[in-house]
Amino acid sequence: MADIDKIRSPFSTKQRSQLKKWSKFAKEAGLASPYARKVLYEAGSYNFIFVSRLGKLVEILNVLKDHVDEEGAQNIDECCFVAYGSFLKAKVDKEDPQTQFEKAKALYYGEFGFEEDEEQALTLIKDLAADDFVPAITLLGKWTLEGLCGLDENQEAGFNLLSKAGHLGDLEAWLEITECLQYGVGTEESPEKAFKILKDKEGQSKELKREYGIALLEGKGTDTSVQKGLKFLHDAASEGDNKARRCIAVYLMDNEPSAEDVRVITGHLEAAAAEDDHWALLLLGMLYDEGEIIEKDAERALSYLDR
Repeated sequence: MADIDKIRSPFSTKQRSQLKKWSKFAKEAGLASPYARKVLYEAGSYNFIFVSRLGKLVEILNVLKDHVDEEGAQNIDECCFVAYGSFLKAKVDKEDPQTQFEKAKALYYGEFGFEEDEEQALTLIKDLAADDFVPAITLLGKWTLEGLCGLDENQEAGFNLLSKAGHLGDLEAWLEITECLQYGVGTEESPEKAFKILKDKEGQSKELKREYGIALLEGKGTDTSVQKGLKFLHDAASEGDNKARRCIAVYLMDNEPSAEDVRVITGHLEAAAAEDDHWALLLLGMLYDEGEIIEKDAERALSYLDR
């Protein structure tokens, strides 16, 4: 009975060697618990691996990724890709809706060893939505709104699906709903309603906090409040939201930045760029290339623009 929860190791000989080395590295650097190090070591040592540990393995590797060089980070990404794809394939016959949802997204994007198959992805998402699996309702709403995954564009129907998901508690749906209200997509334009939603929910996720800050900064559906808007953007940025980091940087760049502002600008953009945020990389490349608010550095500009 226990064997059904194991699969043959999906990792190459090279990857298995790396996993054992990363276990040792994690111990020396104090980056993982004994159990986490055991998961790494066993993944590199044994011919079979528990399916349930593949997800834990991805989690541990993502922690280590911030503490290795660029080549190491790339190797970690490759191991995560293999681990997560194997996890999904091992779980596809289970009735777990979250696994089915992740499989549908993998099919839509052609990721994790699955061939791109929009028809199968859409069937899975529709079935999950029919069973009131809320993330699937949100995704189906987004696809319907934009005419993706083989669906005809229907903004009103998409908005209605997002509204259903939002009222069932999905925070991602509320983000989409507020954007629809701000621009009149699938519903009557009402920045004021959008702002009310953001105000009611601003503390529930970093993304909602960010959008509330943007609304205050730009006066969308409310009076402009730069100081308060920047506060919420800084809060979202401190939680790792890259769009918030970029918004702060762009606002300061456009308003005669002081030396301290320049420090804040580069700090936020470099933090986002470290996570391969393409817009941050572009902005940093332009800043170093133009040399207007920071010292011109053609070599450094190119290093960002080429990534």
